[in-house]
Amino acid sequence: MTGNQNNRDADEADDSALVDITDLSIRFRTKRGMANALESVSLAVPRKASMGLVGESGCGKSTLMKAVIGVLSENAEVTSGSVMYNGTDLMRADAEALRSIRWSEISMITQSALNSLNPVMTVGDQIIEAIQAHRHMSKADLNNLVVKMLTLVGVDPRRMHDYPHQFSGGMRQRAIIAMSLVLNPELVLADEPTTSLDMIVQDQIFRSIRDLQVQLGFSMLLVTHDLAVVIENCSRIAVMYAGQIVEEGSVASVVGAPFHPYTLGLKNSLPSIERMHEPIAIPGAPPDPIAMPPGCRFAPRCPFAIPRCREQRPNLEQMGDGHASACHRNADMPGLRMEAAEFSTWARASETNHASQESIS
Repeated sequence: MTGNQNNRDADEADDSALVDITDLSIRFRTKRGMANALESVSLAVPRKASMGLVGESGCGKSTLMKAVIGVLSENAEVTSGSVMYNGTDLMRADAEALRSIRWSEISMITQSALNSLNPVMTVGDQIIEAIQAHRHMSKADLNNLVVKMLTLVGVDPRRMHDYPHQFSGGMRQRAIIAMSLVLNPELVLADEPTTSLDMIVQDQIFRSIRDLQVQLGFSMLLVTHDLAVVIENCSRIAVMYAGQIVEEGSVASVVGAPFHPYTLGLKNSLPSIERMHEPIAIPGAPPDPIAMPPGCRFAPRCPFAIPRCREQRPNLEQMGDGHASACHRNADMPGLRMEAAEFSTWARASETNHASQESIS
């Protein structure tokens, strides 16, 4: 992690936003009713830097990413907000404008390379197809560009004529990275890009991405449930819970001195040689998006919740130095951090939550 600190410091020198998301709310029509996926989300992705978006499955991370790249499903409804990119509001751009931006200016590294690659086309042809959708180039120039990109991501360019099933999992993921960067986009969206890979290959992939970012200068929005991945690869972090941003700031500030109890809970999942017990799990599960609770959505799972938390939604408050947190007990949190690192604290929250559910039933 120390070896990446210089890159992160350099990233933070340019604090202008490449993408500025403001008050974005999205819901989905389902058979059970309207599911609230995002509510009043505001987030800025800096230029030539990496922003990590972390949270549990189902908290709205992938919905936010799909909104940015313009691939929301037909049952999605944008009820408010904007996504500004180079003067264009992507939420109001027409299909042709989005098509011209997608892949050439904003690209995506998907979670499962095996499902993303066409099994009946060679890897090289699939990269060429992505180029031809936006650029007119000779066959020789196309081949040269594919060779260059495969070399950059650490794949033997002679393998461009192979099919996806002939690649290992790590090689397939590298091919997806090559495809996402071949048109030199300004923004790369990375959706759990190494989830299906072993730890050694994960580290290799992220090292490649960091090296390519230095060479090519793109910004990255990294979506993951793994806080450690964000710590290692990003300069800024946004913590999302139940469709809302609950904490945001520099990685050093948010991880070093969290203010939101959910962030403290995520931090408990990190391995530590100083901890005398197993990592502590946050009790319970995120709320049903069709029936969100009033007040703070984390309150039913929070060991520090007070009556106000269950009645009134907290707003993001600036805690200093670009660090913001949405918690009614922000002022108390410095004195509660040690308590949050204890297993008994979260066991108490689990018992309280269980009792509450029994009283409701």
